[in-house]
Amino acid sequence: MKQLLVLTAMLALIGCDLTDDESIPKIASITPSNGATLVEKSAPIVVEFTEPMNTGSCQSRFHLHMDEITSMEEMTDGLSGNFSWNNGQTVMTFQPQSQLLGSSMYSICIQEGMMSSNQNCNVMMSGMMGWGNEVNGGIICVFTTK
Repeated sequence: MKQLLVLTAMLALIGCDLTDDESIPKIASITPSNGATLVEKSAPIVVEFTEPMNTGSCQSRFHLHMDEITSMEEMTDGLSGNFSWNNGQTVMTFQPQSQLLGSSMYSICIQEGMMSSNQNCNVMMSGMMGWGNEVNGGIICVFTTK
């Protein structure tokens, strides 16, 4: 209990109020969704957030891998591609450099630690729930191409 009070006090001092659910950035959606099939080989990966985000912290914690990844320990650098953002910095789009292979499984790996644009709040695991397979250190969404 003492640790929770100390953590809450520290977060309040830096501007992230755990009691105000709106101030904690969350993932609003991931496309393609976990378990999606018949995804177009040229489809981008789109992650939408509830708050404006620090683009560098998000891009460095996002990875796309061929095959199914079941833990963050299996993760490597991932496939190359280009990132783009909407003007409000709430929608991150990743376009793989090369077209994805057909009839293949891919894993979207999103690590904890993405920061809001004011760098006061992390996207916490609670903000990631429901969008993929929860693993230690983040989430993994798996999809299959056409």
